[in-house]
Amino acid sequence: MKLLKTFFLILFVSIVVASCERDSSISSTGDIEKDLSKASDSLVINLKYGEEVHLSNYLSLKFDDLLEESRCPIDFNCIWAGNAKIRMYIKEGNGGKNFELNTGAGVTHDVYGKYDFRIEELTPYPESTIPLNKYSYEATIVIKRL
Repeated sequence: MKLLKTFFLILFVSIVVASCERDSSISSTGDIEKDLSKASDSLVINLKYGEEVHLSNYLSLKFDDLLEESRCPIDFNCIWAGNAKIRMYIKEGNGGKNFELNTGAGVTHDVYGKYDFRIEELTPYPESTIPLNKYSYEATIVIKRL
């Protein structure tokens, strides 16, 4: 049964990835405008828990915290898929703001300046036999210019 669930999860992820071909997965060069001009219409950033990426000389994005993990474990059958919530911090010069992104219920994107930040994926997906370790999480964030 677990093998079948794993197969369907891999199949689902493959379909999602194939349907998102127009997104370009680029490591930030530190110049978000240059990175977005290389991308067809969006920039995909992978951030590990606690990691900060410099998008430009004045703008950085940090995966600040895992606030909630209530997604249904991959080895369970649940009525509701659940939700994971992370806090991101966007820093610009001496200012910035915190914002929360959800994988299921609630806000999945936020706008700062001329950019839209959306959570695409949060890994690892929980398993009932593995204790939660927020330091093992990685968020895939899609940035679009407005």
